[in-house]
Amino acid sequence: MNKSTAAILMLLFAAFMLTGCSSDEESITEKAASKIDEINTRNADAMVKKIKTPIDKARLTRDLGDQRLKEMEKALAEQ
Repeated sequence: MNKSTAAILMLLFAAFMLTGCSSDEESITEKAASKIDEINTRNADAMVKKIKTPIDKARLTRDLGDQRLKEMEKALAEQ
């Protein structure tokens, strides 16, 4: 066996080893990262909801008060 044949065989062996090691499955770290992202997204949604709900209620109360005030002013203007 000459040197060029041995070199080609070594390169083929290395190529087979590299392709054998790679796979389409997610690694453990990728799975953990995607799970962490999912948990963070869920927590962020919950926090936004807890913050927005009181603000929305306060805006609704303010709008109702403004509406009531306008109706009172309209009734006083009609008298």
